[in-house]
Amino acid sequence: MAAAALLRDPRTVVEPLTRLKRLLETDDGEAADFMIDSRSQLAGVLTAAEIETLSELVGDFNFESALKCLSSITDRLSLNLKMTHASDNKLVLIVDDTPTNVGVISGVLKGALPDQGRDQWREGAGSSPLPRKNPTSSCST
Repeated sequence: MAAAALLRDPRTVVEPLTRLKRLLETDDGEAADFMIDSRSQLAGVLTAAEIETLSELVGDFNFESALKCLSSITDRLSLNLKMTHASDNKLVLIVDDTPTNVGVISGVLKGALPDQGRDQWREGAGSSPLPRKNPTSSCST
């Protein structure tokens, strides 16, 4: 019966399995809804027993066991579920909250410097909105 499950390329389930893994690792209750929504996408690659077991574990919020089940599925399919989506990459930025810094950082995040921050950046008026790098500094001591 396992051979019948391999109707599609296993790589077609990397994205949904990666998302499921992320939901399970963060104890996100949305994992149960996601399993319901992704069953048809998983069918044809996962066996009916794998889908049923995974759905039952997730539905019971037994996320630790569901992760183990998911791991054995990915091992069987020789898949590597790396978290490479841009939404997975988090950046924490700590900035002095002066109006100039807030304007500059906001502009950078939006893709363009706001007028006030741009003018002060170019003219060097007041304090620099962003720290300037010392080209001769070294990380080693």
